[in-house]
Amino acid sequence: MTSDRSVFSGPGSLHRQVEVIERRGIRYLRFGRFGGWQGALDLRDENRIVFPYQRAFAALVEAVPAVRRFLALGVGTGTAMRTVRRCHPDALLYGVDVDEVVLRLAVEYFGCPAGRGVTYWVGDGVSYVNHAPAHGLSFDLVFVDAYLADRVYDPCLSPEFAEVLHRALTDSGVAACNVIGRLPPEGALAAYLSTARRLFPAVMVLPVGWGWAEQNMLVVFAKRPESLVKWPERLARSPALGWMQRHAWPRRLFVV
Repeated sequence: MTSDRSVFSGPGSLHRQVEVIERRGIRYLRFGRFGGWQGALDLRDENRIVFPYQRAFAALVEAVPAVRRFLALGVGTGTAMRTVRRCHPDALLYGVDVDEVVLRLAVEYFGCPAGRGVTYWVGDGVSYVNHAPAHGLSFDLVFVDAYLADRVYDPCLSPEFAEVLHRALTDSGVAACNVIGRLPPEGALAAYLSTARRLFPAVMVLPVGWGWAEQNMLVVFAKRPESLVKWPERLARSPALGWMQRHAWPRRLFVV
């Protein structure tokens, strides 16, 4: 049995317990002992992305046109922030998380970008993106990864949130959402996708698990279909993916 090394354990500003642990060369963040993983960093190769859905997002970041403003709703360990900084070094980065302690840990233990060109805000991400246009903010790329201890934050799967994302994007903007569900989509996820399809000319879904079981899926909306043209190609070639993923994911990707 492999023992975990505790790096940090304490209360968050919202979550009852926030932990950073190391296991077999990987550093993880979780909310309490039985909470799901919120993010990870490979200490042996910090450029290697650990979680499959984050690898899929990396291929998307490599494929989209130049990003001037990027927004992460749910920063976690900051993997998405690091990916965008690597691929689009001149982009302004905005990160929103409900827990101030999580943001501090992301910077201190996971290499999340900080300093010039990076802005963090503590609070509800849905509220933030809803009010962003009124403050003159629009984004070329938005990543929604609002995962609580054991589930996706419900408001991020509401049909109304698809409308909020549409208003917050630039004319050529792209939004990507990490969701958990089954295939074919049903219930709240199906209603969410239906609304998105009405608003966006391009909606694509990539399941990153196995078979038809409940799994992470990357749901991507684009205001211009040409913004996603290169994504299937990057899925087949991106160095962020393993060879099996490069073979399987372009075939699993489907248009809604």
